Amino acid sequence: MSDSNRPLPPQKKPRFLSALFFTHMTQGLTTTLPYVIAVYMVRDFLAAQDPDGLPPSEEHVGALTGLLGASFCAAQLITSYPLGMLSDIVGRRIIIIIGNISCVIGVLFFGLSSNYTHAVLSRFAAGLFNAIIGAEKAMIGESLDSAQQAKAMGHISLMWGIGTMIGPTIGGLLANPCDSTRGAMRWWIMNNNSPSKNLNDSTISAVIANSTSSGTISSGSVNGGGGVCSQPDGLFFRKPYFLPCVAASLLSMVATALTIFYLDETLPRMKKRGDIGGSVGGTRRRGYMPLGSRDTRAESLNDDDFNGVGEVQLIETALQIDNEVEDGVGGKERVAVEEDYDGSLDDNNITTNHNYSEEQRATRSEKTAAHLELSLPWYKQRNVLLCLSGYSLIAFCFILLDELIPIYASARVIDGGLGFPTSKLASPLAFGGFILVVWALFGFPWMHARLGAVKCITLGLIQTAPMALLIPCATLSWSPPAATMWLAMGFKAIAGTNAFTGCIILVNVVAPKESLGAVNGVGQTLASAVRAAGPALGGLFWAWSLTLFKYLGFESSWGHQFLPFLFGAMVALATLGVYAKVKLPMETRIIGASSPPSS
Repeated sequence: MSDSNRPLPPQKKPRFLSALFFTHMTQGLTTTLPYVIAVYMVRDFLAAQDPDGLPPSEEHVGALTGLLGASFCAAQLITSYPLGMLSDIVGRRIIIIIGNISCVIGVLFFGLSSNYTHAVLSRFAAGLFNAIIGAEKAMIGESLDSAQQAKAMGHISLMWGIGTMIGPTIGGLLANPCDSTRGAMRWWIMNNNSPSKNLNDSTISAVIANSTSSGTISSGSVNGGGGVCSQPDGLFFRKPYFLPCVAASLLSMVATALTIFYLDETLPRMKKRGDIGGSVGGTRRRGYMPLGSRDTRAESLNDDDFNGVGEVQLIETALQIDNEVEDGVGGKERVAVEEDYDGSLDDNNITTNHNYSEEQRATRSEKTAAHLELSLPWYKQRNVLLCLSGYSLIAFCFILLDELIPIYASARVIDGGLGFPTSKLASPLAFGGFILVVWALFGFPWMHARLGAVKCITLGLIQTAPMALLIPCATLSWSPPAATMWLAMGFKAIAGTNAFTGCIILVNVVAPKESLGAVNGVGQTLASAVRAAGPALGGLFWAWSLTLFKYLGFESSWGHQFLPFLFGAMVALATLGVYAKVKLPMETRIIGASSPPSS
């Protein structure tokens, strides 16, 4: 086995994966943190611009918040593919380091934004240099075998779930710290000065004044920590959303340090090699090449015996033969497929259809066509295009649901919503995050080892359709809203892990090893496109369903909530058709279905 394709040594694997996983966690954090504080930032920016001090309209706030949320993914849409191609040249590691540094700088500037334009530009710039996710997937595909990839992708989903839980928590706890100190002071007074805890505001003010004058507490404590919250020049008073951004940037700094010191390069051409093939940047793997046509041998055979004069032949190329089976994507998997064709070569390395039945000829022809496809550029390979299309549809389906759920939960009951305050919605979302962590850590690797990637995706999409329709059922009279939402969010976590993780593994399996960065770059580009469009489309579908009910003359708009979720279910079912066309003749060997991954 050549060094360029050998998996990581066992002693290096823990620190390598730790750097990848922690980086992915910070990606989830820095992606979701702005969603929590963006709407409050927009309100403050608009209020500061209004000369009369009037509150901004909800329509204006919603539109600007959606654009601010989409700016990060819109920038990734522009640069994910070029950076993916660049990673095939300069390596994966440097792309991840640059992405982490852009997160550190971008989130700090976002917290320091003094107006809406600055906030949009900071998010756009952070996304412009961030192609981390695509490079991560390529690294996993190049450094781990098939069974280990299932575990790694499960942990990737796990870390994303943890990041998406930490981001909103940091945003909620640390945003606007100067305004929240009075709440902290109230808690201190009520727990230290009054057992009855029935103090009114005037009594609290008097206690604060007496405590300050007597020296029990400092005036800096009352003002939320002294200089940073002093009016009007305190840093956190002027920049109330900077503190959570500082916390996020510190975590991104840790991720940057881990990638610099612990992340080894996995791009084959960037590794040190002692063989000739490595010295010229090639990869030593089993391969096939066209060798003219059968015209030269057709003279001695009639049409019935030959059945296809001029058909391209395949011979094994000695230059690229490796006597050992490679590991990783494009290794065991691709060689396993290719070995099926070894038996079809006669002693002269030339295949003939002599003495084969029509069924055998058809089967061999299909195998030959499938193998020929492996030699095509990735953008001409049917399986690659189908898997990328399926990945983008899955991403679209779930970003649509992610946008619809808070709109639906916060809408008035009369408008088909649940009327949930933020605190009531937080519990089912947190439960869904917990289920995601448990399933990604224990459930998915076990299931993938027995079913394989394609069946995991199929199961996840089949689960997604009823899950999407279960969510609006929380408004039905017989359904306890909170309990139904808890059930739906847990169901959504399992379905999403099955579909997303499975499709990521499958993309790595079908992608040519030499183009893994470009393929994953395209995947991230497509995902960025739907993540940029998804927030806007979710709100539009909700509004369109309301408008449709009014247009049809319904007295009440109740019931319209099922339409946008029905659309999400239809997208999931349509995606099943895409994966039904993916043909992997050696899938059972690709996925290692015969045995679970080793622990």
